[in-house]
Amino acid sequence: MDSDSLHAVFNRFAGREIHVVRHEKRIDIAGKKYLLEGLRPAKDDPVVKEMEKAARDHGLSLRLLFPHTLSIFTAGKMSYHGDRVNIDIDKAADGTYRVTRSVMIG
Repeated sequence: MDSDSLHAVFNRFAGREIHVVRHEKRIDIAGKKYLLEGLRPAKDDPVVKEMEKAARDHGLSLRLLFPHTLSIFTAGKMSYHGDRVNIDIDKAADGTYRVTRSVMIG
């Protein structure tokens, strides 16, 4: 399947809300304490399940990219895997998290 067709498959999820869980982890590096915060999809979120199935149906794996979760890595969104679809999740003005139209196959 060509890239344009795959974009069409995954762009149908654009604008759909996914439920997100915030998690924290405290770490100690060289005697300094840091708080790492992250986001992940809620367990059994129906939209994520649909996207996972669509990815599997096309021989791909799925990676969700949440706002600011990869910002410390300059190559965070670069992908050298030809079998993965990267889906951007953004925070909407109403505070919900939604799938954007930005889809990278790589």
